[in-house]
Amino acid sequence: MRVLAIHNVLWSHYKAAVYRRLYTHAQTSQDFTFHVLQIASTEPGRTELGEVDLSQHQYSFDLLFNTSSDNIRLVDRTRTLLRHVRRYRPDLILLNGYYDPASWVVLAYARLKGIAVLSEVETTAVSRRRVWWKELIKPIYVSQCAGFLCLGSAARSYVLQLGAPAQKVLTIRNIGVDNEALDKLYRQALPSREAAKAHLQLPRYNFIFAGRFAPEKNLLLLIQAFAELKRTSPDAAEWGLILSGNGSQRADLETFVRANTVPDVRMLPPCDWHEVPGRYTLADVMVLPSLFEPFGFAVNEAMIYGMPMLVSQRCGSVPDLLRDGVNGYTFDPENRADLVAKMRLMIQAKDQFAAMGEVSRQLITYFSPEAVHRDLVASINRFNHRIKQPAP
Repeated sequence: MRVLAIHNVLWSHYKAAVYRRLYTHAQTSQDFTFHVLQIASTEPGRTELGEVDLSQHQYSFDLLFNTSSDNIRLVDRTRTLLRHVRRYRPDLILLNGYYDPASWVVLAYARLKGIAVLSEVETTAVSRRRVWWKELIKPIYVSQCAGFLCLGSAARSYVLQLGAPAQKVLTIRNIGVDNEALDKLYRQALPSREAAKAHLQLPRYNFIFAGRFAPEKNLLLLIQAFAELKRTSPDAAEWGLILSGNGSQRADLETFVRANTVPDVRMLPPCDWHEVPGRYTLADVMVLPSLFEPFGFAVNEAMIYGMPMLVSQRCGSVPDLLRDGVNGYTFDPENRADLVAKMRLMIQAKDQFAAMGEVSRQLITYFSPEAVHRDLVASINRFNHRIKQPAP
């Protein structure tokens, strides 16, 4: 059986780990062949977070456009995708969702040619504001897919809401982070924690956000909440806020911090993905305040490092990975007072951080690379019996 995956950007090292395992399995088991079409090298907001790490992409793939996705016209993207799909002659296509009109064209072509399509679903009913006409046409896409590879139980609920039969939802673990590799990088950096904190003149305890400085990440509200916490809570005197990354809002956020004299906020420059675990060693609590977030892999990372978390209710990972009051707290990302209250609860729970972190470490094993790989292989092999000819 010939399996073809279509993905939007090569930049994603998370996805690279999944594809690498599938390719290795295909090579050793010969159950199927596996190839990936990467549409673009990166996308807006990713370039500030480091270059593509090609060492992670040890699998068979074609990069269709060596540029950012926003530089590619829809007509060019669609034509090029169809040309490569016809050339590969797949029996099964793994399609990364319905958000790109080119994906709809590929789905229509696949249906015409009798090619089964498994669609990834990573969004949820509350991860972003819904547009009424898009909600009307999504069930059409859903009705044409042979199955769905969801990311989390919230994504599963959403695709069921769109009309997918329950038996077609093949997994809720379509991707994860490389738990073992990230944990190793974190532990390697841990002995330098105190020296690094002293060099950066950080407070004893710190909250951390690591990612893109983009409007949807809601960082202004986080800074405002932290400023209020420092103003109103004596216990917050020994706490700081670390913002690690880059993006379109960085200059505005720096201006706000200066203009309002918000103390103990440190904005660190962007770094490559393999340096991010070292940033987490500087902190004690991870905060993800996003207004919308399909899943939020920062949650996975923080759990691998054994950190307690404050996570927006809009993050798709909340139902699966956060136990409110056990390994962290959720909050309304549009309610600053709610975030302040949860930050206050956290600074009063310093003695419980180790226990909270241990719960996180246990929960994240459910989304281990091994578990994700098992689910994806099982999902692919469900279609093997439909293919008459053996894989070459």
